[in-house]
Amino acid sequence: MTMGTSRLTGRILGLALALSITLPALAAGSEPAERPWGPAARVPLAQVGKGLDREVYGFFHPGARDHMLRVADYSVLSTVAYFAIPASGKGRLKTHRPSGAPEYNWTAWNSSQMDRIIDRAHAAGTKVVLTVTRFGWSSGGLQTTQRLLSSATARQRLAGEIAAELQRRGVDGVNIDFEPIPGSERQNFVRFIRTLRTALDAARPGLDLSVAATGYVANYDIAGLTAPGAADSVFIMAYHYRGSWSPRAGSIAPLTSSVYDVTDTVDKYTDLAPPGKIILGLPYYGYTWSTKGKKNRSRTLPAGATYGYPRSTIVSSAMALAEQHGRRWDPVEQGPWVRWQFRNCPTCPLTWRQLYYEDEQSLGLKYDLINDRNLRGVGIWALGYEGAYTGLNEVLRDKFVTP
Repeated sequence: MTMGTSRLTGRILGLALALSITLPALAAGSEPAERPWGPAARVPLAQVGKGLDREVYGFFHPGARDHMLRVADYSVLSTVAYFAIPASGKGRLKTHRPSGAPEYNWTAWNSSQMDRIIDRAHAAGTKVVLTVTRFGWSSGGLQTTQRLLSSATARQRLAGEIAAELQRRGVDGVNIDFEPIPGSERQNFVRFIRTLRTALDAARPGLDLSVAATGYVANYDIAGLTAPGAADSVFIMAYHYRGSWSPRAGSIAPLTSSVYDVTDTVDKYTDLAPPGKIILGLPYYGYTWSTKGKKNRSRTLPAGATYGYPRSTIVSSAMALAEQHGRRWDPVEQGPWVRWQFRNCPTCPLTWRQLYYEDEQSLGLKYDLINDRNLRGVGIWALGYEGAYTGLNEVLRDKFVTP
């Protein structure tokens, strides 16, 4: 099962949007005041016997810091990843704006809230890692990525800055999320990861290094990235297989399908890397479209003022809509969905909205795939999207914790 060029292009753009801007922002507290960035004493990582049989690796945004302090269940989380600090083309962590003001994500990373998150996670035996991003989905952005990866000096500089930052903050590793990898820089990206591995080992043995990769292999040299002396694991972003571009509604992370799906993705990656190096990242969000009919996986309607716009929907909102309109099940793609009638304005035509999302049943089936294939573990995009709902934690406990 392969993907056509237009579908692949759409998925490339969609994955970038899913990881950066399309998901609804969680309510964030007021931005913390800037404070001196000196080293802080950290609670050491406790050796806690959680009984986790797999890695459970969850990302969180700055706006989810309250959630990470008040709601997150660290007993089912092996690693939490702060998202994110970007890298520049010169191999610098982007911490301040040209005006000299600190970037919001940098301020949040250095906030007292983040101090408490690190301490709480460590006390529970959960690792905390920093995510470093480099997005090149525009022509200018791609050129910046090429400039960074093609320069041995810039690669070495960035590796050194990351290692120093992990030491300064007292955290446990880094996730590198570079999207996309230019074809010309495929091997230079591997060289960067190997340089970073060396820098981390010199700073503190045992620091964790993971690499995020899209659900299709594309220009990621998975074998090279997971070879000895490179990354500990690859985090597959196995979501956003559909998006605003899709001609039909349906699951954004179909376990099975007539087209490219999550199972196909696992097959491709396990051909290139040991299963014990692979984390299968799954979504805590879904997607909503206006459709031409009420039937499962109906054709989508043009986005605009007449029919409304497609949008991502966090799982807490999706479950509320399912309770309101009735949950349905797609036996082909093995996921829940909801439909309801919708009018985008008083004079707009009446149409249908369809929402496809993840819940305990669909995630449980994907967790079974992880166990059946003996993968390293599961990833979550993103913690906080579940709100106060605890049912998803119980599925993690049921599938991955040995009493």
